[in-house]
Amino acid sequence: MSATASSPESAVALANGALQAMADVITDVETQVGGGVSNVTVIPLEDAVPPTTPVTPNLQTNLLLGAGIGIVLAYVFVFLRKALDVKVRTSKDLATATRSGSLGRIPKSPQLMGKNRGANDADAIAAESFRRLRTNLRFASVDEEIRSMVITSSNAGEGKSTIATSLAQVLAQSNTPTILIDADLRRPTVATVLGIDGKIGLSEVLSGQVSLEDALVASKIPGLYVLPSGRIPPNPSEMLGSAAMKSIISLLSTDYIVVIDAPPLLPVTDAAVLSTRVDGVVLVATAGRTRREDASAARDMIDQVNGRLLGTVLNMVPPRDTADGYEYRRNRSYYVTADRKGMPVMKSIKRGHEQPEAFAVQTDASAAQTPQPTFAAVAPAAAPARESLAPTRPSASSAPRATPAASQPTPPPQTPGSELPSRRSRRGA
Repeated sequence: MSATASSPESAVALANGALQAMADVITDVETQVGGGVSNVTVIPLEDAVPPTTPVTPNLQTNLLLGAGIGIVLAYVFVFLRKALDVKVRTSKDLATATRSGSLGRIPKSPQLMGKNRGANDADAIAAESFRRLRTNLRFASVDEEIRSMVITSSNAGEGKSTIATSLAQVLAQSNTPTILIDADLRRPTVATVLGIDGKIGLSEVLSGQVSLEDALVASKIPGLYVLPSGRIPPNPSEMLGSAAMKSIISLLSTDYIVVIDAPPLLPVTDAAVLSTRVDGVVLVATAGRTRREDASAARDMIDQVNGRLLGTVLNMVPPRDTADGYEYRRNRSYYVTADRKGMPVMKSIKRGHEQPEAFAVQTDASAAQTPQPTFAAVAPAAAPARESLAPTRPSASSAPRATPAASQPTPPPQTPGSELPSRRSRRGA
């Protein structure tokens, strides 16, 4: 006989009472059948004993059951979240949506936000990611040279201007003459990021008000020139699709690597029009923000105008992302960071020790003494070999490089109205 109650004492009393009640019932039945005399006597042999542990709830059983249910629910949640997630999370998601390869991943860094977007070397990890992007662009096309490119995105606010500015800077730092064009004639930001005067720029050149030579602005980085957007025109798409814009890109890409910051693809058609004027397009997406269908639609727009997508860049990769961002944090001690004075500091070198000359970086004072390049003509013999983003094979018969023209005397500048200086004059200035 067993009984269940809220306490051991109640369970014992209930079990014993039930046993005695059953004996009494049997005796009454036998008495009635036997004519008042019972032939069977029921005697309880053993009373119930109070239990030492409760029968229910069983903690161990409940824990195992709860853990099993929790694991099943977790798998269901992860499956539903992955099935219903429409955002780009990794480079693989972006490559699948755009049917194109990845050129680089830019980690999320406070130095690339706000007013610090123009100083990409403030964070060594971010700077190295842009150098990796530059290297991948060199091999994005083996058969043809990449002399001009458009940097765009699916929607606004995905970091295309920051990536275009930083990419132009690292190209110029690799001794590649570069011109950055702010072709976002609706919401221009390049002049603000680089801290230059953007009142006169591309819109004035396209309308014939200012010559191209007068609109180009030299940046703080030697070899990098900027063509700001200028005033916002009433017809940006028509101006960017004009023959004048095509001529400007063709002229500048002969001697320079041209990086164009274009508006996003989905809201307006400006970037789609520009994609037909350049050698390729770089599509930027933000991890955890860009929708996969938007990235796919942007790729379709480029294909519809017969544009060429060089690859994609995943921006703002979280450091905790094991697939895309962990290698940066894991190898943090391998990168070189800069102190407040601009001098590089490696974690393996203690402060106070002399820094190697190979890591020397110009300070603001020394940069001010460096002669800025000017658009002046120099002797043809001083022209170095042509720079391009396409990989070149070394030749045994190739002549050695000429002495940098920066050490040669600079002839008087050209008078207004003359032709755009040749590449020799820009490299030699």
